[in-house]
Amino acid sequence: MSGRAHGSARWVPEIVYEEGGSKIPYIHVPNDEEDPGMLFIFLSRETGETEPGDDGDEVPIVEMNLHQYADMDTLKRKLSHDVFDQVRGALGLLPLREAVEKGRSLTQNVREEVEHRTDKDRRREEIQTSVAEGLDRRSKERGEA
Repeated sequence: MSGRAHGSARWVPEIVYEEGGSKIPYIHVPNDEEDPGMLFIFLSRETGETEPGDDGDEVPIVEMNLHQYADMDTLKRKLSHDVFDQVRGALGLLPLREAVEKGRSLTQNVREEVEHRTDKDRRREEIQTSVAEGLDRRSKERGEA
């Protein structure tokens, strides 16, 4: 984040998980605030050791490590294409152009599969209608005979 151009200097992004919904959290950004360019998050892990708590009971010792998470859109805007692709590579991602092309290909495959299933469903409905009409005709012919 580059300085405070808007809003309150006290606003702190809050990471929220929707109950029973997506496993992807969200941050509600007030209208007068900028999107955070970076998040600072402590990761905690139990060490496997314990120590006496306030009440004398043993409690696990927890190690806290501060991590920073950068907004990829911010990096994309501020870095050269080559440097941005190096960052993507360091994170285990494909270079942007390659990822976009794979994304397009995947989207096209999904579209084709949906169209194929839609065509199959349409043919199935046509066959079911044809069979039902044929059975209805036979039933009427038998009833009239």
